[in-house]
Amino acid sequence: MMAAQRMGGRITEAQAIAIIDYAKKSPKARTADSVARQLGLTYRVHEELRITTIGSIDVGPKGRKEIRKLKARRRDERRRRARGAKPQSESLSRKQPWLTLGISRRTWYRRQNNKALGTTSCARSLSISAQESVPAERPRRGLPSRRSASGAEHQPRESACPKKPAAAGTPRALKPGPSTHELERKAS
Repeated sequence: MMAAQRMGGRITEAQAIAIIDYAKKSPKARTADSVARQLGLTYRVHEELRITTIGSIDVGPKGRKEIRKLKARRRDERRRRARGAKPQSESLSRKQPWLTLGISRRTWYRRQNNKALGTTSCARSLSISAQESVPAERPRRGLPSRRSASGAEHQPRESACPKKPAAAGTPRALKPGPSTHELERKAS
C-alpha cells in the first residue's frame, strides 16, 4: 500500500493482498541454466542440437562463453587464411632476417624494396618498357666527384630514358637552333 501511495495512487489493503497473491502464482522467469537442469541437457547434446537459448548442466555460463570465444577465434583465423593472410609466427617481424645479416631493420626493408621494384634511371612513366631497370646499389656518401681518378673531366653518359618530343608551339619546335652552351663555345 505504501508503494502505491509513493507512486501517487491509492489502493485498499484487499487490493494489495490480491496483487501479491497474483505475483506468487504467476510463473517466474527462468534462466537458461535452470531450464537445462529441468531437462537434464548436457553440453554435448546442446551442441548437437544447436540449442542456443538453453544452457547445459555440465558447462556453466562462463565456460560456454569461453568456448564461444575460442570457436569464433578459430573461425576468424580460417577465414583470414582463406583470404591469404599469413600467421604471425611466419611474419618477417617475428623471423627478423636482418639480424642474421647484421644490418638494421630499415636497411633490410629498403634493400627488399629496391630488389622488388628496382630503381630506374628516368622519371616514372606509365609505359614500363620505356624505363631502363637499373640494379639497386648502395647509396654513396657525400657528393659525387666531377673528376675521374685520371683527372679527366666527368662526361655524362647518354641517357637510356626516352626523350620526349618538343611540344608544338614552343620556340624549340618551331626553330631548332644552337643551345646557349654551343654559343658560348663559338664565342671563345
